[in-house]
Amino acid sequence: IEQPASRPSSDQRSRYATLGTLIALVFVCGALVSATGGVVSPLR
Repeated sequence: IEQPASRPSSDQRSRYATLGTLIALVFVCGALVSATGGVVSPLR
């Protein structure tokens, strides 16, 4: 009985973890693109 009750919580944690990692990756990618764009645009 304990395992089925613990499964939903673990699923939610994994979902939040995956969403957090995806958001972090998107944020980092956006920061890198903005940083590279800000550095490259003045040179050109």
